[in-house]
Amino acid sequence: MNSNVAFGVRFPLVSTPTKNTPYGVFLVGAGKGNRTPLDRLETCSNSHYTIPAVWGYDSGKPVLEQVTQAIVLDKEFTTDAHVRVHLFTKDSGKILAKAVSARKITSKLGAHLEPLSVSTVRFVQKNHLPMLIDALRFDKLPLTSLMNARIVRELAPEWEPDEELWALLAEKVSPPPRALLAALGYDPTFAACEWCGGSPDYFSFRTQLFLCRSCVPQRAAVADCVCL
Repeated sequence: MNSNVAFGVRFPLVSTPTKNTPYGVFLVGAGKGNRTPLDRLETCSNSHYTIPAVWGYDSGKPVLEQVTQAIVLDKEFTTDAHVRVHLFTKDSGKILAKAVSARKITSKLGAHLEPLSVSTVRFVQKNHLPMLIDALRFDKLPLTSLMNARIVRELAPEWEPDEELWALLAEKVSPPPRALLAALGYDPTFAACEWCGGSPDYFSFRTQLFLCRSCVPQRAAVADCVCL
């Protein structure tokens, strides 16, 4: 395959794929006459699908492999050596993925999946939880972006790409939290405290309500809020 051609696979050519189902492939940015040497592929141009992805099969089940840029929002340690990683990807929005054996000292993934890392990741969508295969960090956001990362983790919908949100989160100079709240539909500009009607000072992640400084101790834990 021409390494300069980005390609993405949208779906198999039938609604219920089997092991022998032909793939439906969409090439992006390919010049005329560029074709893949892979067997059983149909190609066409579709500018909407800009992510490298390919359908494969594992024991007869369809598997989607995708490569994209991602910002690591947070990670959780499980009882074994695996890690669950919260990512905000440029092409698929927020996802929760599993990094197998990432806690082992021999793992090559761990250093590239630290919070606020900006990495190129490759994951396989085989079951309910995507599995991270590769990650390569090429940048890191400042520590001032930690709250913005939490806002995206708590409020952004999964599997919905958002170019505006990606641009805000990826800025080297962290925008104020109210900018990300506005991008997610929680614009505090004309908001008021839910309980007293005063000017809001906090936004509660748990209740998704705006609160003033006086009402926060009675209605929510400060640790569960973002200061506006």
